[in-house]
Amino acid sequence: MSFPLVEGDADLRYEDIVFIDTCGRKCVFHTVDGRVFQIYRKLDVLQKEFEKHGFIRCHRYYMINRHFAVSLKNYVITLSDGSTFSVSRARYGDVKEKLL
Repeated sequence: MSFPLVEGDADLRYEDIVFIDTCGRKCVFHTVDGRVFQIYRKLDVLQKEFEKHGFIRCHRYYMINRHFAVSLKNYVITLSDGSTFSVSRARYGDVKEKLL
């Protein structure tokens, strides 16, 4: 899919994006190969599109690609690269259901 990124339009595949977090008024895409891309869009807006492609909103400030999740324990998701993300209490039930 083509995204209007801060760096210019780029074609990114959903399966190449590991997680998305927020930085000020921008969302930041973190990819499998370590690249980082920024977009001027709210995470709430991106969530609607990305949920269709396996992304899970686990916190107010980020969402993860569930295909990279390896465990969920004590409100923490661990991804295949070893990175960890806190899951908010309000979202825990939904996250757990989507990971099963």
